[in-house]
Amino acid sequence: MRGFVLTALCSLLLPQATVGPLSLEECLQMARREDRALRQREISLGESRRKASLSVLDWIPEINVGAGNDFNWGRSVDMQELLIVDNRMTLTASFTASASLSLTKGLFNILGSRADKLDEKSAGIALQQALIELDAGVTGAFFQVLLCNEACEICSRNCAEIDASLETAALEAETGSRAGAELFDLQAQACRERSALAEARNKLRIARMTLRDYLNLPPEEEFELLPPTEDSVLTPPPPLPYGCENADGEPSIALAMNQLERDRLEVSLARAAFLPTLAIAGGCGTYYSNSASGKFGEQLSGNVNPSAGITLSIPILGGASNARTLASAKATLAKQELEVEKVRREALSAIREGIAEAENLYGSLNAAEASLKAARSVEALAKERFRTGEISGTEYLAARNARLRAEAQRLQARYRYLLQLKLLECRHGIVSY
Repeated sequence: MRGFVLTALCSLLLPQATVGPLSLEECLQMARREDRALRQREISLGESRRKASLSVLDWIPEINVGAGNDFNWGRSVDMQELLIVDNRMTLTASFTASASLSLTKGLFNILGSRADKLDEKSAGIALQQALIELDAGVTGAFFQVLLCNEACEICSRNCAEIDASLETAALEAETGSRAGAELFDLQAQACRERSALAEARNKLRIARMTLRDYLNLPPEEEFELLPPTEDSVLTPPPPLPYGCENADGEPSIALAMNQLERDRLEVSLARAAFLPTLAIAGGCGTYYSNSASGKFGEQLSGNVNPSAGITLSIPILGGASNARTLASAKATLAKQELEVEKVRREALSAIREGIAEAENLYGSLNAAEASLKAARSVEALAKERFRTGEISGTEYLAARNARLRAEAQRLQARYRYLLQLKLLECRHGIVSY
């Protein structure tokens, strides 16, 4: 019990371990190491690779080895005397080995090997898609934490400023140089800004929990983030001209194209079902019988019987089932061709919309910065006039609230623009310079 109390006291007195400051790239690396869905995709990719590498075993001919032992009680033939002997136990042991190779199966092996390679490629693309979505989620959570952190700092600074103004106004109201109504207005403004600070801290706590889940950090371990520098606010990339084919590298298009090749193989497999089956077989067998005079080894070596054969099998029935399978495969192929075109258009549209959104956010950021600069000037002038008694507290608070709104709009516009640039980079590979 004493040890437990000492441990609890030490955990309370000692400072908590802090990770960081972490950059965005470090957060992405940590999330990739800890994400379990990504590990599942990697396991699926490894399984597909093993399956594709083992497809070469399908080319090995079918080899069968057999042995049998037969007993017979009754009439038999004495091979030495060439006499029929009644009620005699005879024993016959046989050994066979055979190998068969279906030439038609070779076509199915070729198509099956291609299908396994396409499945491996699809698993790789699925892993890439999962990685992109994970990076996008971590990037959004990273910038959300930075946004909420700066919002908390701004709200804390605003609360300190309004408290100082409230203290000054209270002293002036006591001396009679300031009206009591203005003091009440400042008190109401201070309550509103404290409420905004509490809301900002709650949003920050939720944002940190979201990012903590991505990084798989324990609740008791704190972390700090490295905010982007001012020179990271780059100009947006130029828009893509219509008709360009730069979106073919998108994972969604690659996956659709891969599925299209897979459906073409299914059509080929359905057509191959109509082909006749040609097989070559060969084998060798020997036997031993106690009714013969030779020894066991002599009989085995003397009774060797090799065999060879060619089999041609032409399917007669089942044509309707094969025809339905072929028709279904062709319909699936036609739908997938349309799906490829649909996915390509959607990918191009997403890239163009992403770049257009970056341009809009860049313009909003510039406008927000200009608005914040003007609002700060207006607030500074209103604060001085309020101090000298030229304007009322309501007019000063209106200018202050306008500056607070402009400050919040500028902060949101900045991080929304930075997030959009990062999303263009991780999802489409478009880098701004």
